[in-house]
Amino acid sequence: MQTSPSKQNIVLLLLIILNIIVSLGHYIHNMMFLPQYYEPDWITPSLIDTLWFVMTPFSCIGYLLYLRGSLKLGYLLIYIYCFLSLLVLGHYVMTPIGMLSLTINLVILAEAIAAVILALYTFWLQKSSAIIESTMSDN
Repeated sequence: MQTSPSKQNIVLLLLIILNIIVSLGHYIHNMMFLPQYYEPDWITPSLIDTLWFVMTPFSCIGYLLYLRGSLKLGYLLIYIYCFLSLLVLGHYVMTPIGMLSLTINLVILAEAIAAVILALYTFWLQKSSAIIESTMSDN
């Protein structure tokens, strides 16, 4: 089944919005309940806040570049955002999963799952556009 470009654009936008909302929820929770995350002393709420503001523009700029036809760079920036979002799993390097509350585990895993879904959809878009380009160049 072929999906129209406008529908693909909407789905990509919705996945990016979902990722931003989920990551914002995690980052706010992390800042509000930092002692429950058992982070090292050098991780502060201002550092957490800064990281969110550094990583989030990658998804937004990537989407805008994608819309403007700069597909490779757009995909790359979205992948960078997904990678940065998956760093959330680093919580489990610092603290065993069983030491964290159910809520903390849910917000961590929600962000990781949302990032994986966005990365997979982006990969699908990338492969779909490569197939279309290949088909058009064969004609």
